[in-house]
Amino acid sequence: MLILLCCAIIFEITIVCLYLFAPSLAFGLRSLYMKSICAAGFVLVSICAIFASGELTRYSFFILIGAVMGAEGDIFLGISTRGKWFIMGLLSFLSGHILYIIAFLNGSAAYGNKTLFNIYEVAAIAALLLLFTFIGVKVKAKAGKMLPAMLLYAAAISAMLMNAVSL
Repeated sequence: MLILLCCAIIFEITIVCLYLFAPSLAFGLRSLYMKSICAAGFVLVSICAIFASGELTRYSFFILIGAVMGAEGDIFLGISTRGKWFIMGLLSFLSGHILYIIAFLNGSAAYGNKTLFNIYEVAAIAALLLLFTFIGVKVKAKAGKMLPAMLLYAAAISAMLMNAVSL
């Protein structure tokens, strides 16, 4: 099973590089197809990792479902970055980030860390939110009505990062 996992990782790296660096795949339906294959590849890597480890833990379950939500988000945003597709993509990615946070908390609990966030993580999340705000001001982003959603999303990404680094 470890060989299958390695093959899935090599396949994913190859497909992502093709998607990122092949100009003929940058636009139209080809872009959506490649992005969908890349997204499915991340899910495939998660499934192969579960089989390679020999067990489905709470951690691996939440990582897998988070990868599925991220794949959904990629597909929705590949269809359109406006209107309902944008909202569905944003909600899919947000759900995936929340599932990753749950996974990381389960992973931390396996090592004896049972706190949601310690004071250092809270400070780091606050610093990241300030950084995101500063960058938004610097590039003159016009969030408008989307500002609360953007801040919630930035907080989720920051919390996910802090939990991943704390494992």
